[in-house]
Amino acid sequence: MENTNKEILGALDDDLKALKEEIKEKKLEIKEKEEEIEELEDYEMSDDDLDDMLDSCYDEVEVMGEKYPMSEVLKSVDEGRYEDCRDDETNNYIEEKRSEFEDELEELNEELEQLEDDYEEEFNDE
Repeated sequence: MENTNKEILGALDDDLKALKEEIKEKKLEIKEKEEEIEELEDYEMSDDDLDDMLDSCYDEVEVMGEKYPMSEVLKSVDEGRYEDCRDDETNNYIEEKRSEFEDELEELNEELEQLEDDYEEEFNDE
């Protein structure tokens, strides 16, 4: 009987250690996700990304028999509008990613809360 009790206590101890490790890992994931959200504020769409987006959304522009990508034309004709477009696309990207990251963060926090509840239940049962 004594061996059985030791085995049970050993298994419970292993379970608690595993839960503690899982909680630690979940907290690390949460911290990393929070840092990703903070880093979003520094994001700015590059010229190459903006050019790719413009060129994929708009047909080439023909000028005197020559065809030019929309990005080149916009940059040459109205650089202010080109920069406004970058700002708009940058803001759209940030908002989209922030929403996505905040949803992920909420899920991680819920998972952490469940793990902590599980740990508390196991710990209080001893």
